[in-house]
Amino acid sequence: PKLAPGNDVWLTIDVDLQRLAEEQLAAMIASRNPSVSCDRITKCNASEGAVVVMDPRDGSVLALASQPGYDPAELVNGISTDLWRSLTDDARGKPMFNRALAGTFAPGSTFKLVTAHAGLTTGFITRDFVYNDGGVYRLEGCTSGKCEFTNAGRQKNYATNLTKALTVSSDTYFYRIGDQLWRGRATYGDQPIQDSAFAFGFGSRTGIALASEAKGRIGTPKWLAAAYAETQAQGRKVFDRGEWRVGDSINVSVGQGLVDVTPLQLVNAYATFANGGTRWVPHIVSLVSRPKDMAKPAVDLENVEVIREYRPEEAGKVTFADPADYLAVYQGLQGVTARGNGTAEAAFSAHPPAWAVAGRCTWCPRRSG
Repeated sequence: PKLAPGNDVWLTIDVDLQRLAEEQLAAMIASRNPSVSCDRITKCNASEGAVVVMDPRDGSVLALASQPGYDPAELVNGISTDLWRSLTDDARGKPMFNRALAGTFAPGSTFKLVTAHAGLTTGFITRDFVYNDGGVYRLEGCTSGKCEFTNAGRQKNYATNLTKALTVSSDTYFYRIGDQLWRGRATYGDQPIQDSAFAFGFGSRTGIALASEAKGRIGTPKWLAAAYAETQAQGRKVFDRGEWRVGDSINVSVGQGLVDVTPLQLVNAYATFANGGTRWVPHIVSLVSRPKDMAKPAVDLENVEVIREYRPEEAGKVTFADPADYLAVYQGLQGVTARGNGTAEAAFSAHPPAWAVAGRCTWCPRRSG
């Protein structure tokens, strides 16, 4: 058959940023190998990872990396059965599995953005509310089971408002929100934290035009009851109960328990916050074109015929009732990297950026002393 030239696809990927993301991700994983070092800081347990870089102004993906990886050139003209097995082998980390959009993980303390939003929008907390963080949160009236939930290392943060709670990653501050929102469900509803999570895009696919994207999971009381009933009917013991309990809400408040998200979802959620509340559908293609004249260079912009141009697509909105509430959360996230008690301050002070950075980490080594 007669072959016709294909169209050209223009990606949003920044080639230099993509290369840097892949190199740094591989280097970080290698540095966590037990044969290199093994202590409480490096943890010695990293064998896989993902990087997503997104422009919060329009949802364009600038870098997307997953490790362990593979050389796409290996797939040209078909592959052998042995190579396919090696690329999908669990023992090798399933190199073809794209963790950036198909891997699901507990978000941990990065989820505190969601819990903060839920606390503010329900009116349960105000940005100025001060909680005395003694390092331990005790459930009222608890007489059996787990009654205490603690900060890492039982760290005491003392008088803590919302901004400080985000900066120092006060678990007990957010445990209290999860606990009290559940106890007050007659007022706040059964799932206020989950509703904020849905608004930020968790629990559903982002809509990026790539295959195998995972939905993640945001557990709710209704979801747990249905999942328990379904697995019981199938003879599978996945859950020990179908009734939602206060401990479930406490775990969810800090991104643990029945919460799983993809790296792409997490980046998109923070991009949504960063741009003031517009959640975009992430996109990796900017346009499709073909040369007007095949004898001329395809990269000559005067020789380009645009077949399709991809415009930013809005997926939803996240709002704060008061702009001052948004500012309080932003200042808390900026404190993570810039203040002496910020959980990531040590890393950023070692390599100072040229601009202010706001963020949140699941686990960060604190500066000693």
